[in-house]
Amino acid sequence: METVVSIFANFFIDNEERLQRLKDSYASMSSLHNLNWVVNIRGGFRREAAAVLKSNKNIAIYHLNSIDGWFYDTANLFRQVRSKYVLLWIEDHICMRPEKVVPVVEEMNSADADVLTYTFWQGGKMQRRYGGVPKKNGGEIDVFEHTSANNGVIQKNEGGSYLVSYASIIKSDLVRKILIEKKSDTLWPKETPFNFEITPGDEKWLPLKRAVPQYELFAVIDDDHGSDSDSLISRNLYPNRQERQSYAIPRSESRIMRVSKRLLTPLRKTWSYRKAVQNLAVLSHHRVGYLKSLIFENYCLNSGVAWINYKAQDFLIDYVKPGMKVFEYGIGGSTFFFLANNCALHTVEHNAEYYEKMLARLKGNKGNFLHDLKLPEVSESQIEHDPSDPDLCHSSDYPGYTFTAYRDVILSYPDSTFDLVMIDGRARTSCLKAAIKKVKPGGIIVLDNSDRSYYTENLLNHLSGFRAAIFRGPTPGLLHWETTTIYEKTLN
Repeated sequence: METVVSIFANFFIDNEERLQRLKDSYASMSSLHNLNWVVNIRGGFRREAAAVLKSNKNIAIYHLNSIDGWFYDTANLFRQVRSKYVLLWIEDHICMRPEKVVPVVEEMNSADADVLTYTFWQGGKMQRRYGGVPKKNGGEIDVFEHTSANNGVIQKNEGGSYLVSYASIIKSDLVRKILIEKKSDTLWPKETPFNFEITPGDEKWLPLKRAVPQYELFAVIDDDHGSDSDSLISRNLYPNRQERQSYAIPRSESRIMRVSKRLLTPLRKTWSYRKAVQNLAVLSHHRVGYLKSLIFENYCLNSGVAWINYKAQDFLIDYVKPGMKVFEYGIGGSTFFFLANNCALHTVEHNAEYYEKMLARLKGNKGNFLHDLKLPEVSESQIEHDPSDPDLCHSSDYPGYTFTAYRDVILSYPDSTFDLVMIDGRARTSCLKAAIKKVKPGGIIVLDNSDRSYYTENLLNHLSGFRAAIFRGPTPGLLHWETTTIYEKTLN
């Protein structure tokens, strides 16, 4: 009979101890190796961790580590999950009864249970925590409706319980719902999974049909979880090679961070004031706009100007004429600028949420405006990441992803179509290479943040038919200077 569970992980392996614990945890789950696994590995030891798992052909290994954080990457990875239930694997937990995992899930499926916390058994405290609540007893699990009415009683027993712990066997659809509705939570840093968990008092998630194991299914290596001897190390069942460490500090609890911020604030203010004054000194007719950009959020969007330095802005103001054909990588202030100048514009964006917000602002625009949303593609087993390679469609802020569909939108046009191509989005090296043939002779490519040399270091021969003008200076909303290069096509 085909199982209804798969294994999912998105963890961070950054030292030898975490790597060893991953090895031990994986070995403890040997009877589950025939299931489908989706595993994302981040951190400095991701190559070594991947080597541990790669011999298992049932494991799809990824290395996503985007600037948007754990929720974004997990939501993308979770599209690979097809099973009704998923075991959220944590590398510092050892499976105590591997032969029981599938029977537990099959019984959960028969009862249509939503979630089971698989660890922190604490000598039976887990069962006692739900004492006094009527349950249906099965062969492997007990099941009951966890509601707002009985939650108060549950939270008074044995220290209470999270409504959803990350260490769970859980319905995949419930995971997807949590990923959508809790993605904006900010208690923990965005690169960690801890905002996923649902706290004891967050009763809007109730009711849940909860399953409780009748025995210890997993055990944590080094976290006693408020008990004197729950962890395997405390029970002398695992070697204590290294004291417990965490790569995550809750923002609300970091006293050192709060004190440091208070001490540094006056210095930051002084530095910011001096930089702003220095920038105003080199600006002329943009001084009022620059001051407003430091004060008001979304200044470029509201003012209809490109978010590039003022010297490059002045060039575009003189260069752009009505009727010009423009292609734009990255929707934003420049979109408003080109449309205000009656250009025929095609823009492509990678961020769905930002894209929808911009379209809402542009609602009612009657110009010649085409727009596309092209999400980054998840790339399996991509350990190496090279945004300088023009053929890979990589972006420095999105390791593990490719932006091939995003890059390729311009390729649907004949060569020498556009008067101007604006590159201020993702995978800029690849987009720059794609744009070279699509610009008319006499047309221009605008490459923002061009001081990042890897954008062009592998394209020097391709750009031999262009004349480059480099603009560097103050930029709206920023204290530091930025660089934009404008390439004029001199040869076809």
